[in-house]
Amino acid sequence: QLFYLKGEQMLSVGGEATQVIEPPTAGQMLNVSVANIVYYLMNQVRRVVTNMASSLPATSTGELNKSLANADSLARQILAPLVASIQDSIEAIILTIHQED
Repeated sequence: QLFYLKGEQMLSVGGEATQVIEPPTAGQMLNVSVANIVYYLMNQVRRVVTNMASSLPATSTGELNKSLANADSLARQILAPLVASIQDSIEAIILTIHQED
C-alpha cells in the first residue's frame, strides 16, 4: 500500500504531463517510469500469489488482491490523462484535415 501511495505522490500532473505534440517532458518520463514499475511489481506479485495460492492463507491472498487492485488503479490514474490528451490531439488533427478539404 505504501509503495502505491508514494508512487501516486511522485506523479507529475498538469499541462506538461499531458502534452503529446512535443517530445516527452521530464514529467511524462517520470510518470511512464512509475507506471512501468507499478506494472512490473503488479505482475510479479500476481505471479507469486498464483504460485503460492495453495499455501497462502485466504486473508493474505485477499490483502494481496486488494493491493493489486490499488496498483491497477494507480496505473490507470497515470495513463488516463495521457490517453485523453492523445485522443483530443487526434480529433483536432482530423478536424483540421477536414477543414482543409
